[in-house]
Amino acid sequence: MSSQEPQSSVDPRDKQHALYQKNRDSATFDLAIRHYCAAFDLGPAPDTKVDCLLSYFRFHHALLLRHQEQGGDHTIANKYLDKVLEFTPATHHLRPVLLSLQAASYTKRYQHTKDIADLHTAVEIFRTATDTIPATHPQRAHLLMQYASALHTRFMVLKDENDLNLAIQHFETVLEGCPEPLLIPTRRALAFALDSRYKLRYDINDVERAVEAYAAVIDMLQQEPMENLFVCMGYAVVLRVWFYRKGNLGDLHVAIRYFEIVIRRCPPSHEHYFIAVTFYATLLITRSEQRESIQDIDTAIGCIRNGMTVGRADDPSRPELVSILGYCLTSRFLHCGSAADLESAVENCYTGVSSDSSLNAGARAGNMSRLAFALFTRYQLQGDEMDSTRAKTYLKQALELCPSGLPIRLTILNNGGRIFANLAKKNSDPSRARADLELSIEYFYEALDLCYESARSVILTNLAVALLYRYSLLGDLSDIDVAFLLSKASLELRAEDHWLRGLTFLVQAKAVIAMFPRRRTTVDTEIALDILHAARDAFTPGHAMLVEMYRELSNVHLMRHAITNSSIDLEDAFKYRIAAAQYSNGGSQVRFEAAMQWVEGAEKFNHPSMLDAYRSAIRILDLHLVLKPSVNLRHDIIKKQALSICVDATSCALRRQDVVGAVEMFEQSRGLFWTFMARLRTPLDELRASGPGGRDLADEFESLSRQLEMPMTLGDDGEYGQKFRRLHRDWNAAVDKIRSTDGFDKFLLPPSYEDLRVAAIGGPVIILNASRHSCDAVIVLANAEPIHIAFQQGTLSEIDVMSSDFEVVRHRLRQYPNDSDSEEKKEDERKLLGLLRGLWNSIVCEVVRRLEPHVPKNSRIWWCPTGVFTSLPIHAAHPYRGKGERGLSDVYVSSYTPTLSALIRSRNKRNAQQGVPSFVSIGQPDSAGYNLLVTVRQELDLVRQLLPESVRFTELTDEAATREAALTALRTHTFAHLACHGQQVLERPYNSHFAMHDGHLTLLDIVHSQVGHETEFAFLSACKTATGDVDAPDEVIHLAAALQFAGVGNVVGTMSSVDDQVVVYTVEAFYRAMVREDGVFDPSRAARALRAATRATKDRVPLDQRIVFIHIGV
Repeated sequence: MSSQEPQSSVDPRDKQHALYQKNRDSATFDLAIRHYCAAFDLGPAPDTKVDCLLSYFRFHHALLLRHQEQGGDHTIANKYLDKVLEFTPATHHLRPVLLSLQAASYTKRYQHTKDIADLHTAVEIFRTATDTIPATHPQRAHLLMQYASALHTRFMVLKDENDLNLAIQHFETVLEGCPEPLLIPTRRALAFALDSRYKLRYDINDVERAVEAYAAVIDMLQQEPMENLFVCMGYAVVLRVWFYRKGNLGDLHVAIRYFEIVIRRCPPSHEHYFIAVTFYATLLITRSEQRESIQDIDTAIGCIRNGMTVGRADDPSRPELVSILGYCLTSRFLHCGSAADLESAVENCYTGVSSDSSLNAGARAGNMSRLAFALFTRYQLQGDEMDSTRAKTYLKQALELCPSGLPIRLTILNNGGRIFANLAKKNSDPSRARADLELSIEYFYEALDLCYESARSVILTNLAVALLYRYSLLGDLSDIDVAFLLSKASLELRAEDHWLRGLTFLVQAKAVIAMFPRRRTTVDTEIALDILHAARDAFTPGHAMLVEMYRELSNVHLMRHAITNSSIDLEDAFKYRIAAAQYSNGGSQVRFEAAMQWVEGAEKFNHPSMLDAYRSAIRILDLHLVLKPSVNLRHDIIKKQALSICVDATSCALRRQDVVGAVEMFEQSRGLFWTFMARLRTPLDELRASGPGGRDLADEFESLSRQLEMPMTLGDDGEYGQKFRRLHRDWNAAVDKIRSTDGFDKFLLPPSYEDLRVAAIGGPVIILNASRHSCDAVIVLANAEPIHIAFQQGTLSEIDVMSSDFEVVRHRLRQYPNDSDSEEKKEDERKLLGLLRGLWNSIVCEVVRRLEPHVPKNSRIWWCPTGVFTSLPIHAAHPYRGKGERGLSDVYVSSYTPTLSALIRSRNKRNAQQGVPSFVSIGQPDSAGYNLLVTVRQELDLVRQLLPESVRFTELTDEAATREAALTALRTHTFAHLACHGQQVLERPYNSHFAMHDGHLTLLDIVHSQVGHETEFAFLSACKTATGDVDAPDEVIHLAAALQFAGVGNVVGTMSSVDDQVVVYTVEAFYRAMVREDGVFDPSRAARALRAATRATKDRVPLDQRIVFIHIGV
């Protein structure tokens, strides 16, 4: 083929292409492409290169057009582009255009393959093109725009700031002389790039310029701005940031409007949908805080819930959206006070944090901050220390994840300041409290440096609160003055109808109240009352913080009463204390604190409402405790906040001559753990017999109760804690439905005295009550009025000394060898006799004297001691003045019971065992971490020898005595004997345990396994199985009580350590007495057998060891 042939072939291809453009016929189009391919395969003649370049552009355009219309391989043109570039001179004015086409082809291939090498090649070719294209070239702006876009794309992948800066520079260059068609895309691209750089540098100038660029685009799209979702979304995003940095409410409104546009027009499957919903909701909550709008909160919640319904389940932004929902619900709770909102808020925030691993650091920090805030809010209302601890942890993690430029940091700092201020208030360690407080104040000051004007009032108020805390800790008067000024400045920034205005008034009033002790003037009380009345008017009806406002009103009236001695102020003080305790929208923690303030005030002023105050406190304490998902959390609350409520309430009723009421309140406030567990095991036979509806309710109640009874530990909050709270709400609803059933209106309500006196059918129950206000005994009789015995004033102090001395003497006696005859031992034995004599003279003698007219000699009696009485061997009291004098054990047979209800449950127990009685001995002489018990084998052999042959006998020892084997044996045998180490864990009594071969058989293991359905009797030959928690004795948390609760009708346990060298004598005498004359082993003889064993061993077992064993049960 001659050199002229290609030239002749150019004409038909161009003509064919022109014909296609005229007729739009696909056959013509395909023929044109074939002509082009044939011509370029041959290559151009030297004198036809210019014509060939123009033809190539037509060819390239034709192929791209076919790809757009018909699909197919769009890379054919790129193949011939390389050929064209080979013969195009470097100085040719069309070469930069060809290079841009080549770079664009690599960019498109990168979009398809995500091969970063393609993107690098594209950037390098664009750079070469821009370096060679003349400044006056008409395509220069397009080329720079493409180059900048490629650089921005590479930045989004590799995060090289140099790429981003160069991209922004080129976008700005394009805009300097930008042709009309490029204005909108260039400004949009520049705005997007500036937003990207802000997220890298957090330079506010980048946000400002991005806002300007997006605004210019919006102005140019005046006809249909909402059609361009990318522009609307970008504009709303940067406006959001701009508002958070500058605080202009106009920007907030515009941002919300454009997010609304995006949500309304964006398909739920779109990648921007969840992000738009998330930002929209947070801005609505922010606006609600600015203008007191519950409508904005409701709109945000509704939008999120709808988005979660219609949006993609696998959208990576979903965890953040769930967390934002939790934040919205927390906001609505603060606004309206609905406890259900707060619980749902915590649940959603937990869900957001647990599934946010794919989010960026800022989003994860936001999720953690929102969870911390929700937990902290619940902590303020309910007082769960676990909520406080977790809030602190999540807050610190959030701050570590969040750099200083992110808008969310302001929120995290504000939340952190509040959390650490409250931690300081609750911390009993002064140094740790001060450290928490200083950190809180540091957070607030940093937040003030970052915050926009409209958020300033919130931080000023919170800082004022922290300074008031610091004053209470350190006593620096300047903190009060600054706190007052800060709250005043905050009020000046808040509109008259702002929903947080009431809270700021409350803080300001607290500052005035704090000034009172140093000035003691009625002027301060008048100012405080005026501010508190303003707070009351500012709070919305039903607001949770009204509880705190009532408490402060009460405090101010008491302050004024201290100056004026006005009875009106005193009555007003109690009016507000009662209102605080009875305010149903308050959290259980603050309501209980208010009730206890009511109690303390009533005791101090001997107010006629005192008994009602105790009743209210007991009722609220019960509500407060049952919401806690951990038994250890409940126990901690009792020890820290309600240690003496049982004995003090009982004392109050007795001082008011209400003996029946005293017994009822005693039962309601004692052994609260056992009360809670008993509710979950309430028999439902009558409910099932009431009909199909009753059967369904019984099944529902039992199912929920079983779930609530699952093991709970101190750290088991979080997700499990949320499940527990949901279950408990459902459980309460089931109880309400049962109470609405005919005949069941009193279901699970506190028992009346008539219900409780049934406990005394087998013999009187003597309640020993040790309160700081009085020391009393109440004898509960089955068929007569209760008898009240008021002991002399000062008896409690005497009993306190006696308890302490008894512990010292008992410990000293345990140190002597059994065969010791030393004078020191004899002296300690004489001291023990003296203590038992003092116990008889101070307490037991008068009880026996009052019993004798009603109860025959040698009858059974039950002791139910409280407080310090629980540490004393009441059953061993004796005058020890001379021969022939009778002690308690000579007159009556003593047993113990944790509560009256526990004794009733034991009496009502129905034993399923109808066949041959069975006995299991469980022995573990050698447990890891304990001394060897050398007489265990001897003890077990002795028990086996003394049992009648009619009793089927099983033995578990050494390796066979495992935790699971022991539990199984207890569940399947009628009688049980345990000889092993026992341990009462003082810090965590629920962890008290028997030492088995493979670990600890704990109190909670026993409770949750329900071991006692078959078991009628258990002898616990182990140390401290009936000791209890000395810090919370009225909870009666020990191993013997656990077995009784689990269903074992008779339990013999130990009040202290036992000596395994002499215990075999007691065991031998006890089991001999347990067998009747007809050879039947009779568990109902346990109390009498124990008394007989104590008498029979007086010559072989020291007194301190004889009185260690006690009987619990029927």
